[in-house]
Amino acid sequence: MKATLEFELPKENDEFLNAYRGSDWHALFQKYDNYLRNEMKYHDKKGSFQEARDRLTDLAHEYGLIVWE
Repeated sequence: MKATLEFELPKENDEFLNAYRGSDWHALFQKYDNYLRNEMKYHDKKGSFQEARDRLTDLAHEYGLIVWE
């Protein structure tokens, strides 16, 4: 299966960059989620950090994104 995305540059440059750098955004989300998890696990910061992780996951799901597979 192949997929082709087409953009009208420079008019759709922002959309192009978002599509092109999607894996970077995914990595950023994972890194931030790991940061929150480690703060909870190793620095005894539960409560609001868990709320932040839950909110991050909820927002990702609203956009049809999966933070962890």
